[in-house]
Amino acid sequence: MKLGDRVIFTARLHRVRARGTSRVTWQRIATNTRDGIYIGTRTLWDGNRSFEDEVGYIFEPISHFEAALVVFAERQKPIFVPLDAIEVPT
Repeated sequence: MKLGDRVIFTARLHRVRARGTSRVTWQRIATNTRDGIYIGTRTLWDGNRSFEDEVGYIFEPISHFEAALVVFAERQKPIFVPLDAIEVPT
């Protein structure tokens, strides 16, 4: 995959914080087959979030993985897509 390639994908990632806990994870959500433009990759982290009075929020990472950034139009916010859910049409 190269920057600017048209891609087709079947899932996206959404960040979720479980109620009553400090655990923050990325959840895979299946979508209808969609297409977009690949604009890069990012490292996403799962972990725990806590708050201390003098410091503020602290994030303690547990695991990480790579995800693709895909955009539908130039004025829309990009979304995170799992790398194994992407196809590059020929």
